[in-house]
Amino acid sequence: MEFRKILERLTKKELILPDFQRGFVWDLDRMKKLYASILAKIPIGSILTLESSDDKFNCKQIGAKPRSRMFEKSTKTVDYLIDGQQRLTSLLAGFSTYYFDNFNGAENDIASNDLLSLYFLKVPAIDNSKSEDLFGVRDLLFKKRSFSSSEINSIIEAKYLFEITDKFGKKQKSFKTNNNDVFNEIFNYCTTSISDESGLRFYRIPIQFIDGESNTIAILRARILDQIANSHKGKKDDIAKNVWTNAISNYFTECLSGISLEEIKVENSDKARAIDIYNNLNQGGVKLSILDLIIATVGTKDDKNFYDQILNILSDNFVYDNNILSSEMKTLIDNQNVYNPFEIANVLTSKGEMKKMFTSVFLDVLALLVNKNKGKKFSAKALKNKEDKYFTPLVTKENEVLKLSADDVLNNYKDACKAIARALFFFQTRCGIREFDAINYKAQISVVAYFFSNDEYFNNKKIHDLFEYWYWISIFAWMYPSNQKIEILNSIEKFEDFVNSNNSIENFTYLKTIRSDVLKKKFYSDEETLTMERVSETEKYPPKVMTAYICQFYLSRGFGYKSFFIDTKHNKTKKDDINVFYDEKLEIHHLMPLGSDPNKKIGQTTKELRSRTNNPFNSPLNMLLITKNDNALISDMDYVKYSAEPEIKSILPSLDCSVTAKTLTDFLQSRFTGFYSKVESVLSGLELNLKNGIK
Repeated sequence: MEFRKILERLTKKELILPDFQRGFVWDLDRMKKLYASILAKIPIGSILTLESSDDKFNCKQIGAKPRSRMFEKSTKTVDYLIDGQQRLTSLLAGFSTYYFDNFNGAENDIASNDLLSLYFLKVPAIDNSKSEDLFGVRDLLFKKRSFSSSEINSIIEAKYLFEITDKFGKKQKSFKTNNNDVFNEIFNYCTTSISDESGLRFYRIPIQFIDGESNTIAILRARILDQIANSHKGKKDDIAKNVWTNAISNYFTECLSGISLEEIKVENSDKARAIDIYNNLNQGGVKLSILDLIIATVGTKDDKNFYDQILNILSDNFVYDNNILSSEMKTLIDNQNVYNPFEIANVLTSKGEMKKMFTSVFLDVLALLVNKNKGKKFSAKALKNKEDKYFTPLVTKENEVLKLSADDVLNNYKDACKAIARALFFFQTRCGIREFDAINYKAQISVVAYFFSNDEYFNNKKIHDLFEYWYWISIFAWMYPSNQKIEILNSIEKFEDFVNSNNSIENFTYLKTIRSDVLKKKFYSDEETLTMERVSETEKYPPKVMTAYICQFYLSRGFGYKSFFIDTKHNKTKKDDINVFYDEKLEIHHLMPLGSDPNKKIGQTTKELRSRTNNPFNSPLNMLLITKNDNALISDMDYVKYSAEPEIKSILPSLDCSVTAKTLTDFLQSRFTGFYSKVESVLSGLELNLKNGIK
C-alpha cells in the first residue's frame, strides 16, 4: 500500500477512526521500531477496515484524544479503521507533517506529545570514525543493501519539537510547515555536528521530510543532504556528492512507496466477523468487543462518554424493599450501611473496566429489554413472519446486538443496569453467591434481570421464591448439560406462562420433571458420586463446580456461620460472621486434611494431591469456605483434633460436619446425609410458599 495513498485517504476522510474509547498508547520505542522496519523494507502487518456510512459511529480525527476532534456526520460510504490505529497514527508522525499541519495551536487535542516529535537518522560526522556508517556518508558511497530493523533502530533519534533549540522552546508553541524560520532551525540542527550521550558527533536526517511530498519539504531535504555531503566531501568531486544524495533520496522514496501494509476490508453486513478478525490479529493485546461498537454508535447521539455513564450507574447504591428479604437477611443488609450489588459482585477488573463476561450479560439484557419495551412478546419459536410481534433468544446474538440503534441503547441501558443490579441482589441474598464470577450459568442472570426489570415482579417475594427454587434445582439436578445459554433463555417463555397462569408450583412441569433428580443425578450429584464411593470402578468424579455450589448453599442460609477463631492479628474481639457480605477473601479448606490420606506416598506434596480428581479427599463434601486466619491456624491439623476444639465443635454440626467421624468415608457419608436433608427442606419450604401461585 503506497504511503501517499494512505495519507490521501485520511486527508479526504475516506479512511476514518471510530471513537471506540481507545487512546493512542504506543511509546517512543514502539514508534521507532516501526520506522526502523519501514526503512529496512520489512513488512509491518495489516490493517482491518469496515466499510459503512460514517453516520453509524462517532468518529474522530486520527491522532486525536478520545472525544476530541470529532467529525460531523454524513451518509457517505467510508472505511472505518478497526485495527491498525497504533501503526497508522505512528506512521503519520514519522513520515509526514500531518500532525504539525492539523494540530497547530491545538496541542491539547493530540493523543500524545510523541506525535509532535521530530525523528532523525544519525549519520557520523567527519570526526566520528567509531560509529557504523550505514549510509556510506564518510566515503559518499551508498550501496543499496538490506538493513536489519535493529541496525536502523540504533540510529533513530527522537526530539520533541519544542526542545530542539530555544526557538523551539515553550514560547514557540507552534510549528508551521510553511515557516521558513522554522525550516532554517531544522536545517541548522541537522547540519551542525552535535555530540550524543556517548560523546560521538553526528549529523541528522529528518525522516519526516524524506518523502518530499511538497516542493518546500523536498528543497529542505535536498539542502540538508547536500550540506552533510559537503561536510564529508574531502577530495570527492561534485559528481560523487550528487550521486550519494540522489541514492539516499531514492532509497527513502522506495521505502515509503512500497510499504508492506495489507488492508483487510470487511463489508458492513458482517460487523461481528470484523471483531473476530481483529481479536485474532491482536492475540494478547487489547480486545475489541461488541460494546466498543455500541459505544461508538451511541456517540452519534450523545456527547457524554457512554462507557463512563455505565460505570457511574455501577457505582450507585441500590434501593430495595425490605419485605422481599428474610428476617435474617434484613438485619444482615441493614448492617452494611450502604449496599451496592455490583461492588460485592466484583464486576470490574483491577483496571476499573467491566469484566468481559459481565459485559456480555449487560448486552444480553439490553437486547432483551429493547425488544420487550417495544411491546414485543418473547417466544422461543417465533416464526419469521411474526418478528414484528415476537422476539427470540437470537436477539442476543452478536450480529443482532450490533443492529441496535443509538436510540435503542440510550432508552434502555439504565433499565438494563437496574435489572442486573436486582438480579445480582437476588443471587446474593437468596443463593449465597458473593461474586459475579461464581455464577456458573451466566444466562440465569439475564433471565432473572428480564423479569426484575418489572417493579411489580421484583417487589413480589414469591417471584424470588420461584427463582430460588429454579436455581437450586438447576445446579443440583444438572438441568442444563448442553446448549446452556439458548436453553436457559428459552425458559423466559415458560416462566411468563407460569406467572400469568398463577398455577401451583406442582403444575409447573418445566421444573417438576427435574425436581426428582436433585442430589440424585447419577455421576453428577448423587451420593455415590459426591462421596466418591465408586471412583475406582467407574472413574466418574464429581464436577469441580459442585464444590462452589455446596459452599454457596451454606452461605445462603440465614447468617451463614461463624469463623472458627477470633482474628486477633487484626485486633478483632469476636468471631466473624461468614456470609455473602463478608468483606475479605474466603479460602477453600479441606475439612479432612490432604496430609491425613493413608495412601499418601513419601515425597508427595499436598499440591499434587489437590490436583488428583480421583482422590476422595478432594470430594466437594470435604470442602468449606473459611477465613484466611482460620486456614492458617488449622493448616494441616488432623480433623479429629481440631474438630474437638470447643470453639469449632459448636460450629461444625450446623454445617453438617460430624465431629465424631474418624474416617473420611464416615465423614463424607454423614455430611451428604445432612446436606441432602437441608436442600430438601429448603425446596419443600419454597414449594409450600408457591403452592397457591405467585399472586
